[in-house]
Amino acid sequence: MESSANPPNPDQTKAPESLCRLCLSRDCHIKSISDYESQKNRPEELQKFIEEATGIQIEQNDLAKGLCASCAGMVVTVVKFRRKCQKINMEMRNLREEFLKESPADDMELLLYYLRMK
Repeated sequence: MESSANPPNPDQTKAPESLCRLCLSRDCHIKSISDYESQKNRPEELQKFIEEATGIQIEQNDLAKGLCASCAGMVVTVVKFRRKCQKINMEMRNLREEFLKESPADDMELLLYYLRMK
């Protein structure tokens, strides 16, 4: 006698540990955050990067705590880009202050001045 019940969907039987916490991918190798951090010998750095890049804090009791290589790489790239933008923003603000002390100017003159300095 054949069973009329549908077989379980393979996606539903996957353990949460096999999912990427950020993109829910399961079609790749998932590593724990601590594995990524110990690989670079930088404890808690990736966790801090995840929070800085996404605003997400991964808790010990979260179902999925691992990351795929793609998300781990993107998190690092986003944080580096964000920090670079913030640094340039501070430099531009400081430069503007210095420039305005010397002579009042509009923003276009300031930008041209900055570009000539580089």
